[in-house]
Amino acid sequence: MGAFASAGKQQLDKLTTELDTAEASCKELGDYLVEDSLKDEPEKFLAMLQAFVVSFEKADRYNQEVVLLEAQKKKREEAASKREAERSAKGPGAGKDGASDAHFKMELNKALLQKAGIRNDRKNLIDSVESGMTNAGQLRARRHAPASGKLSG
Repeated sequence: MGAFASAGKQQLDKLTTELDTAEASCKELGDYLVEDSLKDEPEKFLAMLQAFVVSFEKADRYNQEVVLLEAQKKKREEAASKREAERSAKGPGAGKDGASDAHFKMELNKALLQKAGIRNDRKNLIDSVESGMTNAGQLRARRHAPASGKLSG
């Protein structure tokens, strides 16, 4: 029993020393932060301090994310303005509205179809309606003649 008591006494002395060190550090922190409740309820004060630290870390992460998002937004805006400058440098048909681009594509398709010898009146009618240049008298719808002859069965 004597060996157990001496080992227990050494452990108790070590824990008592650590408790005294923790209380002194806690008192020093309370004096630094001018907190009176630290003497009576150190757990409550330390919980408040821990909540503050967690909130501070969250706010710091949020601020870093905001800075990163603003940098990304600025980079996207610069890229968009650069693309717009390139479009305007290409000529009057490269504007934002897309109507001139659609008209250019329509004319290009017509030229390719004519060059290939393909006649597509319905496609041309749809293109001309889309471009706002429709004139019913210009394009005639093709009517297919009924098949002459009977179906063989």
